[in-house]
Amino acid sequence: MMTGVNPGKHGIFFFLNRLHNNGRNGRPLGSADIQFPPLWSILSREKKRVIFLNVPFTYPPMEVNGIMISGVFIPDSAKVVSYPPNIYKEIQERLGGFEINDWSPEVIGAERSRIHLHYDRIIKGISMITEKRKKATLMLLE
Repeated sequence: MMTGVNPGKHGIFFFLNRLHNNGRNGRPLGSADIQFPPLWSILSREKKRVIFLNVPFTYPPMEVNGIMISGVFIPDSAKVVSYPPNIYKEIQERLGGFEINDWSPEVIGAERSRIHLHYDRIIKGISMITEKRKKATLMLLE
């Protein structure tokens, strides 16, 4: 959806490269794996200002005409997760914390057969994540 073309053209079929790795668990795919210009590249090239926050496949962050905060699947060893590089730290300081990989096991790991047992925790976790991202978005729009 970030390129306007089908997976055969952009080269991404799943979050991991496991489809290209004989079905074994693979590494998370990132910005370098996208084989067609994504929306942020096209808009930046056309001198449009952009803000992309927590969008999958944006690590490592690309230089854009605006702001990019990488999305999920960022390695723990990552040093730079945003463009410009200082904006992520600024968001963390102003909001009293902001995590990119903020999906807890209760949110992403609940088994379908037992999801009803964790429903309240899942809803609470998603609500907290959404509220933090809303605040970050409004801050960046300033």
